[in-house]
Amino acid sequence: MNLTISSPPVLPGPGEVKTALRLSDLSLFPARFRRGTRILFTLSQAARVDFTVHRARPKRRWAKIGVFSREGKSGANSLKWRGRIGKSALRPGRYRLTAQASSGNGTISEPLRKRFKILPR
Repeated sequence: MNLTISSPPVLPGPGEVKTALRLSDLSLFPARFRRGTRILFTLSQAARVDFTVHRARPKRRWAKIGVFSREGKSGANSLKWRGRIGKSALRPGRYRLTAQASSGNGTISEPLRKRFKILPR
């Protein structure tokens, strides 16, 4: 005779409920630009989104250029971006934008990546 005893499930207390944070539909329009682009993304709940920019290097390597953050609302979001990190404009070349959302309750989304190109002026 086999007897299995299991403990009751532990439910989170008040303030401990963590719903999955989802970042989706990341795109840049246009993805090839000289003076700026629009970054579009969708969030499952309000969160801060960190954008990391990497520049393409030889042999499929990427060099981190910098990070900028924006607050996003639940649903579709859009922001204008002039191709600058701080006061420095990015040079013409191939880049990759990585976005990752984090909410106030500590949940973090999976990172999303999109490539873009800055054209010479």
